[in-house]
Amino acid sequence: MTRVGKVIRKLSLDEMPQFINVAQNKISIVGPRPSLPRETALYTNRQKQRLLVKPGITCYWQTRLDRDKITFDEWVDLDLCRNPT
Repeated sequence: MTRVGKVIRKLSLDEMPQFINVAQNKISIVGPRPSLPRETALYTNRQKQRLLVKPGITCYWQTRLDRDKITFDEWVDLDLCRNPT
């Protein structure tokens, strides 16, 4: 990493394009993170519903203390603003 890159990262200036997208209402602050095409190809019909929600800088599961213990279906429920099962 270059010196300039270290400064940009340390000051979190690399996050500015995302906040510009939030200001332009293209993404939200909290919402599903985009998935890789190879992942979405394996989604069930219910899981594909998360693709209809506006993406965000961070997703709901990242705000939880137990985020390492939830299943992908619980993660999808959070993305769809439902109570996890």
